[in-house]
Amino acid sequence: MFDIQKSAKILKMTFSSALQNIDRAADELRIFLTGIGKKSQAFHPLLITREALINAITHGNHCDEKKSVSMSIVYQPEQLEIDVTDEGKGFSWDATMSKECDDTQDHGRGLQIMKLYSQQIQYNSKGNQVKLTIKFPEKKE
Repeated sequence: MFDIQKSAKILKMTFSSALQNIDRAADELRIFLTGIGKKSQAFHPLLITREALINAITHGNHCDEKKSVSMSIVYQPEQLEIDVTDEGKGFSWDATMSKECDDTQDHGRGLQIMKLYSQQIQYNSKGNQVKLTIKFPEKKE
């Protein structure tokens, strides 16, 4: 299952928790960013969206394809808001966000990457929804 709703400044997707859907969602985001004139600034949004989707599918929904992930992306002048929600039980994001990243581990960097490449990161109280904000730099003429 993979549903898409598009308008000029809003992209919404709901899809099953299959890892291959991350690539499709990233492709749709790339098309959306091109449409709003941000193709050259796509790296950060694509990176943090992939990280949020990996977390939602693997940690939130435990790759259960009967569960879905919802994502909405809203473009406002020079700002992108990315919202990812899974059907999982959530996690203690405040405790996790305050931990140092362990470079010796092969996991655990997704939250740090999202913090680094977004201007704002917010979780709901349950911990199964993240909202990321990216501000695009002003163009200098």
